Amino acid sequence: MGILRSSVDTLRTLLEGSASTLQGERVKIASMFGDSRALLVYFPRRFGCPLCRNFMKGVSDLKDQFEAMGVRMVAIGFDEKGVDEFVAGNYWNADLYLDKDKELHKQLQFKRGSILDMFKSKLWALNKEAKKNGITGNFKGDGFQLGGTYLITREKLLYSHVQATTVDYMKPEELLAECTKAMQEEESA
Repeated sequence: MGILRSSVDTLRTLLEGSASTLQGERVKIASMFGDSRALLVYFPRRFGCPLCRNFMKGVSDLKDQFEAMGVRMVAIGFDEKGVDEFVAGNYWNADLYLDKDKELHKQLQFKRGSILDMFKSKLWALNKEAKKNGITGNFKGDGFQLGGTYLITREKLLYSHVQATTVDYMKPEELLAECTKAMQEEESA
């Protein structure tokens, strides 16, 4: 599903926005690039969500391939509930930040899921997949806040995927393929 805002507005929000480290230090997203050409910014639904954990673990397993393309990965969650358990579970092997006041979430116009999502067969299939991978979760935090994924350079939004429902997940390999395509298109431009 596409974003409602223009890509210019979204890029500006991301580059001008900031988040907190787990220790509370505010960091501008623009400074998170380091030496990388691009930044993959993932906004998980919540840290206790088994679907988020499974997706993030899968993306983390592909970190070397993202880095080989010059892409640095970061995740920005909004809720401290469950973050310690999340970190201890090693579900994400990249930098992790917090948007406690949901300022970025509001500016990026992330929607909220519906209780009806709980009855979708895809939810059960995704939970089954997570369990098969040894990933469990909890019910701590706001289970209806949706998130998204962005691939940005300092000048351009290359890719975006904003969740439309609580079960709107792609496979980590699909994300890698989309990012690879976007980076190749950027190089040839």
